[in-house]
Formats: sequence, C-alpha cells, structure tokens
Amino acid sequence: MFISAEPSWKHEREEEQKRRNKASHRQNFVGWVSDDLLVYVFSFFDFHHGSLCNASLVSRRWYFLFNDEILWLRIYTRRFVTETVKDRVGKRARSASMEDSDHQGEGGGSNKTWRRKYAHRHCIERNWSSGLFVQKKILEEKGKIFDLLLRGSEAFVAHESGTIGRVDMSRLCDRGSLVGHLGPVLCLDTIDRFLLSGSRDHAVRLWDRESGQCQSVWVAHFGPIHGIAADDMTRRVVTASADTNLKVWDMCTGRCVQTFSGHRRGVHGVTVSGDIVISGSQDSTVRIWDIRVPNSVQVITNHKDWVLSVELCGDTLVTADKTVHLWDMRMLRLHRTLQSHRKLITRVRQDGDRAVSCSLDGTIKMSKWDNSYCASYSTGWQDMITSLDFDEVQLISGGVSGGLCVWNFDEDPLALQPFPISPDLRLAASA
Repeated sequence: MFISAEPSWKHEREEEQKRRNKASHRQNFVGWVSDDLLVYVFSFFDFHHGSLCNASLVSRRWYFLFNDEILWLRIYTRRFVTETVKDRVGKRARSASMEDSDHQGEGGGSNKTWRRKYAHRHCIERNWSSGLFVQKKILEEKGKIFDLLLRGSEAFVAHESGTIGRVDMSRLCDRGSLVGHLGPVLCLDTIDRFLLSGSRDHAVRLWDRESGQCQSVWVAHFGPIHGIAADDMTRRVVTASADTNLKVWDMCTGRCVQTFSGHRRGVHGVTVSGDIVISGSQDSTVRIWDIRVPNSVQVITNHKDWVLSVELCGDTLVTADKTVHLWDMRMLRLHRTLQSHRKLITRVRQDGDRAVSCSLDGTIKMSKWDNSYCASYSTGWQDMITSLDFDEVQLISGGVSGGLCVWNFDEDPLALQPFPISPDLRLAASA
C-alpha cells in the first residue's frame, strides 16, 4: 500500500502560524487581563526612559490603548492620587496648596491631557528622588525662625521678633507681617481661612489669613506654647506647652474644653485626628489620648531622646527624636525606622508615602516609607534648621540664622544638575 507523505510546505505554514499566534498572544495580553491588573502593571513603567512612552509602538491595539485618556486617568489616580489625597484628610490641609491647583487643572477648563499630567507629575517625582532642584535663599532680618507653613503660593513664618511673616512663594517677596504677640512666635497651623499661632507669651491667636487681622486671643497655659494642631472635621484645636499640659479648644467659642496632663516635662509635638490626640515631649515619650475617655492614655517609651515632632497619616504615626520612626496605630508597634540625624530632629513632615525631616545638625533628609530611596539636602549656611514644610513641587526650610531656603522640584530635569552632596551625607536606606 502506498502512503503519500504530507507536503513539507504545509507543515511549515502551520508552524509559522503557531509562532505568529504565540507572538500575538504575548503582545496583546491586554486583551485577556482585567482592567485593574492592567493599570497596576502600567503604573510601574518608566515614562521618561521609554518603557511607557514607546509602548504604543508595540501593536495597533496598544497604540489605541495608550491614547485612551481613561487609561491615563486611572494610571495617574493609582500612582499619585490614591495614596496621597486619601491620607491628607487628616489634620493638616496641605491639599489647600497643591490639591486645589491640581483639581482646577483637572477640571473641564484645562486642555492638559491626563498623559501630559502624568508626565509632569512623574518628572517632579523623579526630581525628588534624583536630587534635581533649583535652590534659592532668602535672608530675613527678623531673628530666628521657629516654625513655618507652606500653603499654596504663600508661606507663613514664625519669627523670634514676635511677628508672623508672609512670603509670596511665586515671587519670593515679603507680603507683610502679622503683629500682635508679645513674645517669639513658636508654632503655627491653619484651619479653613484662619491661621493659628502659639507664642512664648502663653497666648494663642486666631488670625484671618486674608485680612491679616487678629480675630481672638486664647489664654489658658502657664508656659510657652511649643505646638499647635487643628482638625478640620471636628473644628478642634489642641495646644502643647512647656507647662507639661495639652489643652483642647473649641474653635467656634475659643474656650478651653479639656486638659490632658501626664507628661513629666515640656510638650512640643502634637497632632490631632478626630477624637485622637498624640503628643511628644522632652520626657522622651509619646502619649496617645482619647478625647472621649480623658483618663485613657497609651504611652510609647521606645525613644532615646526628646520627641519634638509627631505626625499622623491614616493608620501610620510618624515620630522623631534623632531618628524617624513609623508606627502602626492599629497594633501600636514599630513598623519601620527611616533616616537618622546626628542631632535632634526639630520637625518631621509627611505627605503620602514621603517623610522629610530637619535637624539641629543643619541637614534635611527625605525618604520613602518603603525605603526605596533616601536623599539629603543642605542649606549651605551651617545653620541649625528648626522647621520645614513642603508640597509636591517645593520645599522650604528656616533656621536660627533667620534665613529661608527654597528648593523647587518643578523644573525641566534637563536644565538641572544633581545637587552637590558630601559622601558622609549620602546615606543608604536602613533596612
């Protein structure tokens, strides 16, 4: 019996078709994965190194996909909005600065596409991690700076002279001063359109940010007021004093409604979120108070030096002595340790997953919560830095010399050069 062999060309055609199917399946995996998984994968692509920009060249399907504004909106939201905006609903409304401008730009009146917005924001994040910035210095002549706040295009500066300076950040010029305290102004915070200040004269003053007029004066402490914090949701204000006490104020009436006592030395750092008040003291402890249960207090005794600054971000508590610590508020245990300084940390600020601290050793250090990178900044003034604040595009600091230093990260990285840094300041992120 004669058996005819199958033509070789037919076999080769089948093998070629199989190879094409496999290649097509690899390139077009977007056709069979879920939208959430797709956004998750694309959010890790690097915009400026081509992996995300050139993805549209893979195939026709990818070309239409990467020109879909909805995809870019979801990638932007996942990477930049979800973790930051959600965590800012707490005590500090820094959203009044960058978030307001973002929302205005994201409205119908803007012609900026979500792809361009992602590219711009990605550039800013890369400048932060790479140390690319434009640095400017302002020398004030009003004595030491004890605290400062950055609110959009305006900064408020607490001076040793007893005045509160107003700085136009867009032009870096003086916009006048708020005068009224009888001693050095030591701490600042904002709530709605009001500015709150605490001073060595034992008084708290409430200012109208627009008019600059003092609306009321609150007096109840018997020592200088080193810390002040306001909660937008409950309209409560909490102050911390050298008299070892914390006082809770009703924003509407200006009356002291509650007092917390327990620290053995002066209290400096304070934060409030809802009914929870957290304080840091010179006795090296952090105490967690519940306004609903005045006699209930939890104490963290793991610090080795004064705790001058505390911040609360969702379920994460940030404290600082000479080292920045992250605590899990749900289980009240140490979650991670970030950057360390040679001397006391005077202020730590957090925004989303970024923590920035300044110290009496004259340095500013920034790190991601996952320790993905850590960077150090120096003012170049050999200055003891007492305070700082930042938003997504700029950072501002002040110290005992009375000078302000501004770092702007919202620039074209091609026009910037990496900042000079000494080898002993280039720290590896601690495990």
